[in-house]
Amino acid sequence: MKYPRTVAEAVQAILWAMSQNEKNLTRSLTKDKLASLHHTLGMRIRNEFGLWDDNYELLMSSGMVHPDDASRVILEALWEAVRSSNEGN
Repeated sequence: MKYPRTVAEAVQAILWAMSQNEKNLTRSLTKDKLASLHHTLGMRIRNEFGLWDDNYELLMSSGMVHPDDASRVILEALWEAVRSSNEGN
C-alpha cells in the first residue's frame, strides 16, 4: 500500500473516502471536540496511513514524532479543510 507522505495528502485521501454525512458531522464539531475522534477516525489514520509502521515521511510532515500526535495534526487539518469547503453549506 502506498501511504500518504504529507499531511495534505492524508487530508485529501480522507476527504475522498468520507461521505457527505461524515463531512457534515466533522464540520459541526468545535476544535476542542476533535479529541473525541481519537479512538475512531484518529485510529484509522494511525493504522491505515502507517503511522505505527514506517511512514516516517508523514510523521515528519506533521512535525510530530508520536503517531497519536501526528494523527491529531491530521485531524485538525482535516477539520479546517472541511470547514473551509463549501460542500454541504
